[in-house]
Amino acid sequence: MFIFLSKKIAIPKGIKLHSLAWNPDQGWIACGGESGLMKVLKLESATGQKDPQKAGSDLSMNQTLEGHNGSVMCVTWNSNYSKLTTSDENGLIIVWMLHKGMWYEEMINNRGKSVVRDMKWTSDGQKICIVYEDGAVIVGSVDGNRLWGKELDIYLQHVEWSPDGKRILFVTNNGAIHIYDAAGAKVKLMQLPAATLAAASKPPSDGSARESKHAGDDGDDDDEGYARHNGTSRGGNGASSPALIADIDWYDGAEGYVHQAAPTLAIAFVNGTVQIGRHTDDASPVVVDAGMRVRLAKWSTNGAVLAVSGSVTTRSGSEKKEVSTVKFYTPYGDLVRVLKVPGAGISSLSWEGGGLRIALAVDAYIYFANIRPDYMWGYAPAANVLAFSYQKPDRAEACVALWDLNSQERHLKMVRDLKLLRAAGENALLVSGPVNAAGAHAATLCNAIGSPLEVKHVALAPRFAAMTTTHVVIADARVVYVWQYRTAAQQQVRKYIVATAIKRSTGATVLGSGRERILDPSKAFNPAETPVVPADTYKAPPPDAPPPQDPISAVTANETTLVVACESGLVQVYGLPLLSAEGQIRCRTAPTLLALNCDGSLVAAIDRLGMLTILDLLEAKDGEFMAGDGDTWDVRWSEEDPDQFAVMEKTRLVVFNGLQSEEPVSCNGYVCQFKGLCVKTALLDQIMASPESLEPDWVTEVETKALSDAREVIASSGLAAAYADAAAGGATTHRRLWQLIAESALEALELDVAERAFVGCGDYQGIQFVKRVMSVSDRVKQRAEVSAYFQRYDESEALYRNEMDRKDLAIDLRQRLGDWFRVVHLVKQGGADDQQLIAAWDRIGDYYSERGKWGKASQYYKQARNMPQLVECYLRLEEYSLLGDLIGTLPADTSANQQLLAATGKRLQSLGQATLAATAFVKAGDVKAAIDSAVLVSRWDMAVELAAQHEYPQMEGLVARAAAKLLSDGDRLQAVELYRKAGKASEAALLLAKVAEECGKAGADPLRAKKLHVLAALEVERHRRQAISAAQALTKAGRTAADVVTATAATMDTLMATSDDVGDKRAARVLDSAWRGAEAYHYYMLAQRQLYQGQTEAAMRTAIRCCEFEDVLDAFDVYALVALAAYHCSYFGVCSKAFVKLETLEPAPPSSAVASTDASSVGSSTGGSTARPDADAIQTLAVSIFTRHQPVDPQPLEMHLRDCLEEGRPYQACTVTGQVISSRTRAIMCRTCRHFAAEVELRDISHCPLCHSSTL
Repeated sequence: MFIFLSKKIAIPKGIKLHSLAWNPDQGWIACGGESGLMKVLKLESATGQKDPQKAGSDLSMNQTLEGHNGSVMCVTWNSNYSKLTTSDENGLIIVWMLHKGMWYEEMINNRGKSVVRDMKWTSDGQKICIVYEDGAVIVGSVDGNRLWGKELDIYLQHVEWSPDGKRILFVTNNGAIHIYDAAGAKVKLMQLPAATLAAASKPPSDGSARESKHAGDDGDDDDEGYARHNGTSRGGNGASSPALIADIDWYDGAEGYVHQAAPTLAIAFVNGTVQIGRHTDDASPVVVDAGMRVRLAKWSTNGAVLAVSGSVTTRSGSEKKEVSTVKFYTPYGDLVRVLKVPGAGISSLSWEGGGLRIALAVDAYIYFANIRPDYMWGYAPAANVLAFSYQKPDRAEACVALWDLNSQERHLKMVRDLKLLRAAGENALLVSGPVNAAGAHAATLCNAIGSPLEVKHVALAPRFAAMTTTHVVIADARVVYVWQYRTAAQQQVRKYIVATAIKRSTGATVLGSGRERILDPSKAFNPAETPVVPADTYKAPPPDAPPPQDPISAVTANETTLVVACESGLVQVYGLPLLSAEGQIRCRTAPTLLALNCDGSLVAAIDRLGMLTILDLLEAKDGEFMAGDGDTWDVRWSEEDPDQFAVMEKTRLVVFNGLQSEEPVSCNGYVCQFKGLCVKTALLDQIMASPESLEPDWVTEVETKALSDAREVIASSGLAAAYADAAAGGATTHRRLWQLIAESALEALELDVAERAFVGCGDYQGIQFVKRVMSVSDRVKQRAEVSAYFQRYDESEALYRNEMDRKDLAIDLRQRLGDWFRVVHLVKQGGADDQQLIAAWDRIGDYYSERGKWGKASQYYKQARNMPQLVECYLRLEEYSLLGDLIGTLPADTSANQQLLAATGKRLQSLGQATLAATAFVKAGDVKAAIDSAVLVSRWDMAVELAAQHEYPQMEGLVARAAAKLLSDGDRLQAVELYRKAGKASEAALLLAKVAEECGKAGADPLRAKKLHVLAALEVERHRRQAISAAQALTKAGRTAADVVTATAATMDTLMATSDDVGDKRAARVLDSAWRGAEAYHYYMLAQRQLYQGQTEAAMRTAIRCCEFEDVLDAFDVYALVALAAYHCSYFGVCSKAFVKLETLEPAPPSSAVASTDASSVGSSTGGSTARPDADAIQTLAVSIFTRHQPVDPQPLEMHLRDCLEEGRPYQACTVTGQVISSRTRAIMCRTCRHFAAEVELRDISHCPLCHSSTL
């Protein structure tokens, strides 16, 4: 950071000022002084100038406000509501308002006693707190209402609001700080740490010894800054201090924070101690000794710099002199600059909004000092990208913008705890951290759009950095980290650079090798030490380690040379990439900025006082001061001439040729590059003020005197004279001068001069262009070609279209430029065919896809019918529905489309989109790949379905593997579905029947068991239909009836053999009598339903029908149901027979774990059998019944019922009622299950009660 006095305003009649405040938003300056002086001034902002290269300092408002009689002691702005509040020594308070460009009184208040010591508004401008010397406190609102007031039994000196407006800090005249809430209730007394108390209790320092050291610039101040940075001056806990507090300021965070955890509360003591903490309870704040008697301390409006003003006593012999001084600190206590101000003392100071200027009230003058902040920025010349960092108020991370100056595009990257930013070549370097508990920092190498290429962890706290096209250099106060990074372009020149370095290091000591190294400058020239170690073996010193004796103050590097400067003024030179120690030289002062020339022979050094020194590295001697008045804050060497460099002095740019300076040029920018007799500068002040809306003219080029003189000769004497002057210079004529002559000759269409000038500058492409223009006979076309050469494409297009009526040439021009949007516009107006329009749409799609805008790219690819890229866009957007539509409409009639479908299927398969992948593979004709994609995600059902649809030859093995996998996972119903999709109806039926039987045995819901039996029977029916269909197909194929019979018999044999193969006779019964299980559970549930409905006799008859199914149903359940129904309908004879059956049943086996497990695989039971009682319990129950009732039926039981009850002989029963169907009953047979139901019972039923299929 560099600070210099830029302007002084004198107050009329020499009236001394006491107060000063700068409105941060609107730019008004309020100043109050003796005799009731109150003025409002306004300076034009530097960022508001029409010419942004000129610093704004013109006075645009000067209004005297009448109303005060005594000296105005306090002034404060409410920038949110454009109000000004002032108070004088008599206690009169006036609130001023702006009306039609002038300030008028709005409110007046006079308490009538004591004097106002301080006034502060909250950050949102809603409340003001006014404190009087006698302890009175008034808090009011912005509309003038008094919110509350108190009479505190203390003498007040200062007041400060917390950033959130919830706390008020009252500072007493004895150094105590009382904390109250916003409603006026006392919270506590602020406890200052012990280190602060110890430092603040010392007698005030006159600063004489310290000031003399600073004047000699031996670096002691920066030693202290380093110690503070490493925490050696942080304090502990303690009690409140009696030391006098000079000022207090708490940054409100309105413009963001330098770092999220940066300290913001500054408390300055009169004796020179300054405490900077994060909040009122910070146990370890930063403690700074300013070395002077302090009067004021104010944060800049962005919280980046703390200005501490006071006076330093200097001695010259026996004479003492008070020097008004302002010292500027970072939030972490590092001293960055010292500003001496003439006059008897600084009575007030205030920052401009944005922190680029500070106003100082000194006697009867207002001094303005311009700030040149140390922005984090860098310029990558190969990519023409300006990288800079700024802070968004609502984000904790730093926002790094990479501004492409060619396309004017801006790429953003959020970085947490960004410390340093540099750029070189085509890359940018971002140093951030710490990233771990060990304190390591991350060095991220990015390309021109912010994409990280490589990240290294550096075990040091970075303070300085330099970057070249081959190396990254990062340093703290002790050591230097050197990283030789590699990119594609640098690999090509690496051998040449190494060879050059070896030649240079002949006779020098090669200190180390490897891509990452740590260099300790204190050991570099000591043969007994090892100054270079691999970066991965370096151990950082502990935090409590003593500071280095000679800390590093600056570093710089180019492709072949590294220069390290120390606080003592020692400058060391090393060769790259071998880190060979080549020499050291002594500078008179400690450099804070270094710059190497293009061949590494000279280095420019700027110290903290702004003094520039040129050092000759080859002869190991220093040069002379080039800017002895201490105004230099930046320097940049030419990339082509080792003796030419550009220097920034205050707001002037000076170009030096050797030691001769050219005429200064007014400039307010930062130097990016010096090349081709032009200095490229960036107006970072404007860029940082409006980082979201960048203007191209904020990066400009300033021409050197040689280039501007050549332009003047061309304008006054013509091209011939300019060419003669350039030719007279011979080999010393700069290439840029030849280029200027060639360009001017092209503009004038003096092609012969242009050709010779291009020969002079060695521009082969320019020579070829001139020859091509010479071959054109049309003068207008020549002008158009020249306009296109100078990138005036609109002018060239207008010449082609309007003066030549050649739209085809205009389209060709835009195609060569790659301006495909304009090509589409021109083609639609006529002059080209559809193929060119399709090509343009395709290129526009490429434009958007390269920038990651896949949605827009897909629109243009669709119009261009570029199917491969359209597929890529849909995949990037995860628009799988659109991709499915595209696959469905894409014809597979060409090999290209088939390859695209196959590639798309592979991409979808890798993304887990098995269905779409299978669709793509099938359409591409690769059924195996489709099946494999389904198998890969365990979609066995899909795989089998695909195999069945496309008659996959290995289907049998696939089905077997899939079924085995599902059965091993216990998912048997999914295996059933798999068999069904594979056309394996018999396997599905067997598995369903097995599950149904186990479900029944487990006592699960009978309805579920019935459903499973029905499904098994339906699969058997489907298997039979398939066999019949196959037989019919043989008949249609011309086979004889005998062959058909034989095939049918073979089919049925195969069906039966299936069960033999598995050794399951039960399965054979299922295949032979498919509906038996469903029928059993159907009548079983029907009987229970009839019983619960009160149809006891019908329930008994239906229950007797279940006696046939003892192999399916539990015999105990069947006869228990018969006994129960018979008992309720008084058929005690049937009930007796049922009890006889129950008593003769074998004891029930213990339930098996297998049955239980299988039942759970079907689902949880909602009903089922209870535990079977033993024979004694059954006999006891029978005795209790039949001792009261004779075992006699009301009427004889029908023969078919008696046979079924006693022998289990079946009979034809109605599926609706369970009653017998005789020859006289009109019955209807179900077409599916082939079971009968009485026609009269089907009047209100549309489905078969057994199989649930339609009866129509």
